[in-house]
Amino acid sequence: MSAERIIKSLNKWTIDKMDDEYYRFNNINDNDLSIILKAFNISIPSKLYKRAELRNIKVNIKL
Repeated sequence: MSAERIIKSLNKWTIDKMDDEYYRFNNINDNDLSIILKAFNISIPSKLYKRAELRNIKVNIKL
């Protein structure tokens, strides 16, 4: 995968703030982004997250 394609895919990986204290990851089902996440053993289930859960995901990502 080219660097340009990786950058484009990672830029799609955004988070939206929902009502109350909840957040949602966007585009985690994008084909290229899915390949990148799997390559780093990152699994992000499709669900709503609280801020503490987002922090926990961020801290536990090993690059």
